[in-house]
Amino acid sequence: MGQPRRALITGTSCGLGRAIAVALAREGYDLALTEISADALNDTLAEPEIKKRKVVAVALDLRSLDSINSAFERATKELGDLDLLINNAGRALLKPVAEVTEAEWDDVIDTTSRARSLSRNCSGGIASGGTDRASSSAWPRPTA
Repeated sequence: MGQPRRALITGTSCGLGRAIAVALAREGYDLALTEISADALNDTLAEPEIKKRKVVAVALDLRSLDSINSAFERATKELGDLDLLINNAGRALLKPVAEVTEAEWDDVIDTTSRARSLSRNCSGGIASGGTDRASSSAWPRPTA
């Protein structure tokens, strides 16, 4: 059996992010799981498939370049070069558009647009064969 593949997934405390993490763990990936607070990952970390893999829980605030750099550094230090990045995290506003403040809107934009900074970090740290496409949020390494 070869080296395990490694993935960093943003926004993995629930929903789609957690489902992606479980599916990748089932497929043999070691994982860097992120959320704005690492404590929010406890339920994800308790998933049976996740428990079978090497997993790093990382606090990541996509609105902060320092947080992005720290998260990437920690993930690669503990797992090695990454094979896959999934930018799943987002910020939802559950209110009428007319009631959204400028600060709330800026928070949504900062969360989603700064994820590209994480992608830039990963494009240099994705294991050989990865690609960097501005329109894509995932970079899989081709398997042999």
